[in-house]
Amino acid sequence: MKKIILFLTILFFYLFPLSFINFNTYFLEENYFLLTFIIIYISNTILISLSTFKIIKDNILSDNYLFILIINYLIIPLFNLFFFNFKNIYLAFISLIIILITNIYLYIETRAIDKISSYYLVPYIAINVYFTLTIILLMFLNVF
Repeated sequence: MKKIILFLTILFFYLFPLSFINFNTYFLEENYFLLTFIIIYISNTILISLSTFKIIKDNILSDNYLFILIINYLIIPLFNLFFFNFKNIYLAFISLIIILITNIYLYIETRAIDKISSYYLVPYIAINVYFTLTIILLMFLNVF
């Protein structure tokens, strides 16, 4: 029972940044990007939570892992805030680059601690690369 509560707590903390999105300005039926983003965000959140849960459960935390995990967690809401609320593509791009860097470093730290837990982070990095390329294309289209 303690393990389930721990996993749900980690999952809740990772799903919390979704609350920064102002859903009143979006119609989910018409905005496929937002709907796709939410589905991908929730699935990736479950994978990150599993990775973090496995490391916390086995009590093999290192200082570097904990530091980069906290930095990554604090940066994630910035993308939601900049892109969906402020509608600022440039700040969203900067936050995505920082998220991507922290994700890669988090993957490296997780792999040093537990190889199996690091596999849960691979889709997260792939989706962040996809979102970064999408934002670059949106910025390119905005310029011309």
